[in-house]
Amino acid sequence: AGDVPMLVDFSGRRAIRFRTAAGAWVNNIDVSHALAGLSAAQFALHQNADGAVALALSPEALDDAPVALAALTGLLGDVPIRVEPIAGDDKVLQYSSDLAGGSTG
Repeated sequence: AGDVPMLVDFSGRRAIRFRTAAGAWVNNIDVSHALAGLSAAQFALHQNADGAVALALSPEALDDAPVALAALTGLLGDVPIRVEPIAGDDKVLQYSSDLAGGSTG
């Protein structure tokens, strides 16, 4: 009613879910909270169809890998996690999954 600001034709990001070692699903928001303490300005997390996870960190943040691995293991359980540097200055898709049921949008 009246002149109230509102968003029109707003499209948010797709929610991505990650499967834990126990078979439960966690939302990408939970991953964001788990990795909030990282100094990384940029990271990406991808879950392969076999359930293994790849965490890409900006090269200057690779020293944060042990903290990130501990946080992800606490969230996802005993899933294989590989850490790799983000190549170049490219913008990355922060969350992605090849698992059936990983994308909710």
